[in-house]
Amino acid sequence: MEDLVKKEFSKRNYLRVINPKPDLSKHYPPIVQQLKLYYYKRVHEITELESKKIAKELKDVEGFIDVEQKEKEILNDRLGKIVREDQHLLDVAKAFAMLADEKGYEKNEIEIPPANTATGAKEEERGIQPSVSEDEMKNYLEEVLNEIKVRKA
Repeated sequence: MEDLVKKEFSKRNYLRVINPKPDLSKHYPPIVQQLKLYYYKRVHEITELESKKIAKELKDVEGFIDVEQKEKEILNDRLGKIVREDQHLLDVAKAFAMLADEKGYEKNEIEIPPANTATGAKEEERGIQPSVSEDEMKNYLEEVLNEIKVRKA
């Protein structure tokens, strides 16, 4: 049977089962991985209370709601607002912008990838340090900017 299939279909397309562009984040430097996990943890912590309120509201809704509109409200107006206005995250962004300016990189050189909800394993559950020191943050940002510079070359 196998010989017959091989003869009839001599070539196969393995793109359906093998991804030629796999997720390489496990190969990032440890500080990069730690910072990524730190952000997941920070966002989870600062949105936990509001998420619980939202869950309570959605558990027993009378009638029907516009699900798409409600999802946008939750994502953008409620939880997203908490994340956008978090002073810690704003400070880190400011530090990154300052380092980019110091290195002479234009901020538009740093491309923001499209949102990806498929993060694989539950990274926030793998455990991270509760904080990142300023020196670690600066070193991390320098590594990122150097990597960008290498990629452009």
